[in-house]
Amino acid sequence: GAVVRLLAPLVKSKQDDPAVVVVDQQGKFAISLLSGHIGGANALAREVAAALGGVPVITTASEVSGVVSPDMIGREFGWEIENKENIKFVSAALVNDVKTGVYQDSGEQDWLPDDKKPANLIFYDSLEALKKSDCQAAIIITDRVLAEEYRSLLKKSVVYRPRSLVAGIGCRRGTSSEEIEIALVSALQEKKLALKSIRNLATVDIKSNEEGINLAAKKYGWPMEF
Repeated sequence: GAVVRLLAPLVKSKQDDPAVVVVDQQGKFAISLLSGHIGGANALAREVAAALGGVPVITTASEVSGVVSPDMIGREFGWEIENKENIKFVSAALVNDVKTGVYQDSGEQDWLPDDKKPANLIFYDSLEALKKSDCQAAIIITDRVLAEEYRSLLKKSVVYRPRSLVAGIGCRRGTSSEEIEIALVSALQEKKLALKSIRNLATVDIKSNEEGINLAAKKYGWPMEF
């Protein structure tokens, strides 16, 4: 209770809050209190309990139900979620045994542990098949920008952007980062590919000191390969 009262004025949102684990004075229990999934408090509670010889106390619904948590999917691979506002809806569907569809056309394949695969999670070979199904929620893993025809499907889906694209950059000496960014965004739009799926930029080694390329990479936090 004391910890909750101390933290209350500082709590912001599920996406921003850090992990908080509360431990009793004898080390018997390590309680995941805040940001169990995104912040990592569930994992920290297990680690602390193991170190102290105590018991981890975890109460998040997906953990209790033994199903995968939508806000943790692909996290270890650096995947980004396109529409975080739908996480709660899809999470509720998984926990409540509601039929949930999955479509994947890019990214790592081993994102779902065998012990976290509920019977209500159904995999589809195409977006069209998923769209026509009777699934009430969906998980979509793709580096493509989805067409307008899938708007109804997107309303009930969480879309994940795996780091599956490498952008090769060539330029004249002195090209600005703004010009490079515009060219890159234009190329992605033409091919209907997602900016969030870029893993890194790459160019020839003689361009390693090219300021425009390095600034563009730095702006988005992309690694550079020469």
